[in-house]
Amino acid sequence: MPDDTEHTDPAAAPGPFAGLRKTVFMLGVLAVAWLFVAQVLPRLLLPRQQEIPAPAHPAAIMKSEPDDALRHRLDALEDRIKILEAKPAAETPAANEERMVHVEEALGRQQEALQAMKAQLGGLQSADTHRLSLLIAFGQLREAALSGAPFTDPLSEFSQIAAPDAALQPFLATLQPFAAAGAPTLDSLKKQLDALIPQALSPQPSGTLARNLQSLVRIRKTGEPAGNDDEAVLARAETALARGDVETSLKEAAAASPASAQALLPWMDKAKALLAIRNALDALQRAIVKNPQPAPGE
Repeated sequence: MPDDTEHTDPAAAPGPFAGLRKTVFMLGVLAVAWLFVAQVLPRLLLPRQQEIPAPAHPAAIMKSEPDDALRHRLDALEDRIKILEAKPAAETPAANEERMVHVEEALGRQQEALQAMKAQLGGLQSADTHRLSLLIAFGQLREAALSGAPFTDPLSEFSQIAAPDAALQPFLATLQPFAAAGAPTLDSLKKQLDALIPQALSPQPSGTLARNLQSLVRIRKTGEPAGNDDEAVLARAETALARGDVETSLKEAAAASPASAQALLPWMDKAKALLAIRNALDALQRAIVKNPQPAPGE
């Protein structure tokens, strides 16, 4: 026969230990929760933390920039430093005043040098103008002196222009005695010598039979024959004069015998005059070209 007596759960049965059991149960729950937070939860979160990259270090950022760009920035910085270092310090009023004095002195020296250069240039221009005037006047003088006509006026005009040129005066003095009469021409000297040679080769007095015959029949040496006889000497003198060599012609004529040379004296005087005029003109031209002095007041 079943027992109708009511059975109850001892745990559910109230008793003196019912509160203690609840406390133990709660502590167990807390312990499990703590283990979950301390052990399991960090393991669940760790993979996501590893996926987040750590912030880059500044040095790494600098290393990541291209080397050329960094070098360019450093070079630009160094250039700016050099410019700042080279910039002069502010001058004091005294230093600035001293510098201005030096600048004014330098400008003064430059002005003096400029004035000297202008004066030198003016002198060169004056000398060139004077030289040109001399050359023009000399051309007129030479043409007149060698024409056989008097050349007093051209000589006077040239002498006025050449007044300050002391080096030219001796040549003008040489020309002066011949200016009024004029110089003999080369053609006139050739004709005169040709006419005098028969007389020079015939020392007999004029009017004799031999002299008259030689004037009708003229047989003598020509060209440049060798020998010291009068015919050879005068032939060489005539040949030299024919080619315009007045100086050589005079030397040959002077080597003739005294009687022949005496007959040639009128010709020799004129030949010497022409030679003196030629030599004076040549020397005068060289002196003009070499070193003319500027005319006063130019």
